[in-house]
Amino acid sequence: MIELSAAFPPGPATPDHIALAEALGFKRAWVYDSPALYSDVWVTLARAADRTERIGLGPGVLVPSLRHVMTTAAAIAGLEAIAPGRTVVGIGSGFTGRMTLGKRPNRWAYVADYVRALRGLLRGEEVEWDGAVIKMIHPQGFAADRPIEVPILVGGEGPKGVEVARELGVNDTTLGFWVKDYRKKLSSQPLPADMPDAERLRELERRNRELEMENAFLKKAAAYFAREQR
Repeated sequence: MIELSAAFPPGPATPDHIALAEALGFKRAWVYDSPALYSDVWVTLARAADRTERIGLGPGVLVPSLRHVMTTAAAIAGLEAIAPGRTVVGIGSGFTGRMTLGKRPNRWAYVADYVRALRGLLRGEEVEWDGAVIKMIHPQGFAADRPIEVPILVGGEGPKGVEVARELGVNDTTLGFWVKDYRKKLSSQPLPADMPDAERLRELERRNRELEMENAFLKKAAAYFAREQR
């Protein structure tokens, strides 16, 4: 079974849209991080958490330079406290979110340092940032207890971004891995021996259609990324 995510620009009605996405069976809701264009991403996610029970929630993707790393750690801890097990965080170099502020995207080296510091804070460790040693010291009941383990994905489209994702150990979140993993699961599901021939044929045709759709999508994605890297 294919799992789908939905992406939303944050606004007053977005939490209700995310609730609808949950009702329709979507696995995750990603919310953009472009403060010059939309409402605050974390406010929107918190409001969506109160309206939902199952759907994953996270920024897609977060722009590191917009917030001190402690601010981001506290936001993640707050969302995880009200939606335990549903928080996921996408982080990138920031294109639209930076461009609308008259800035170029962050350097990938900075993104990598930010992710390392963020992970350390969520584990409850002391980390050095901006010339100071910092640590999450939230009293119990004011945030999720440390260590806080949430998936942190890196939105790396170009070669440098992919290299950073690999360096941080999140390369298994790339599109290629998802498709490979899905195909592996699909191929490991043998058809029942007693399945009628007509039903067996329909199932094989369905699986073939899904693979054809994936191949077509991968070709488009590969062409897009190749164009972006020129």
